[in-house]
Amino acid sequence: MNLESKNDLELLLSVQSGSQDAFNEIIRRFEPLIQSLVTRYMSDGLFSQSDREDLYQEAVIALYSAAMSYDCAQSEVTFGLYAKICLGNSLNSALRRRRRQLAADEAQITEEGVRFDDSTEDAAILLARIDKILSPLERSVFRLFIHGYSHRFIAESLGKTEKSIDNAVYRIKKKLADKLM
Repeated sequence: MNLESKNDLELLLSVQSGSQDAFNEIIRRFEPLIQSLVTRYMSDGLFSQSDREDLYQEAVIALYSAAMSYDCAQSEVTFGLYAKICLGNSLNSALRRRRRQLAADEAQITEEGVRFDDSTEDAAILLARIDKILSPLERSVFRLFIHGYSHRFIAESLGKTEKSIDNAVYRIKKKLADKLM
């Protein structure tokens, strides 16, 4: 993974001169680091499995940028360390973008319920986060409530009183406002 020998520096200089083959060799050498970082960022639950390839591409682009901007004349910082920092920064930026995106989705929670397209993967991520916050009864009430069912219908469906559903809706709104906003 470290690029320290004269041949390794020549490899970097080749990348900087535009050699795709040289960059492919650097990708091959840094593949374990890339996979490790992508797996670490995937594990926090904000990214879905389908985001894995996007994160991998972010890392490869960051590796290319690191190879292009690395000063081969200096000897204070190895390319390996420089590349690891660049990859980490790039994936941190992707994580911040995802959090902003989720925050924007969560901001759609209103007094009337939640508005989003159920077919989107972001909706699934948001619902998973909401499920972690709510009790089992509150989850059941929430799912029916966001689909527009009345408190009376929800109460009858769940075998509860209308007052208990009113209370559950109040708790749901309070929890979501406190935890997601």
